[in-house]
Amino acid sequence: MADTFTDADLFNCCYDGKEPATEELRHYRRLVVGGVRDDTAPEEEGGTYFVPCSDDLAEMWTVYARLSDGEFWAITDAATRERAEAIAKHLSARWHIPMEGEGGA
Repeated sequence: MADTFTDADLFNCCYDGKEPATEELRHYRRLVVGGVRDDTAPEEEGGTYFVPCSDDLAEMWTVYARLSDGEFWAITDAATRERAEAIAKHLSARWHIPMEGEGGA
């Protein structure tokens, strides 16, 4: 059975939790999955600050778009690497954008 996803699954890091507009998608070159952990200082107020990390330290996994300028843009977060990879594969097929490591550099 194929995975099913809601917009909340697919776009929870995007503006208003909505799919990026077509003009934004044209800047996406690859989709990448990476682990992140909370690096918010205890004295900080007003949100959390997540940083990339190895899988063994990850608290969740983020699906990123690698942009044409080399920067990364967070698309969504998932509780497990497996779920993040399933979402990335779904978005890759939907947007016709390869995942990192597919089809060359």
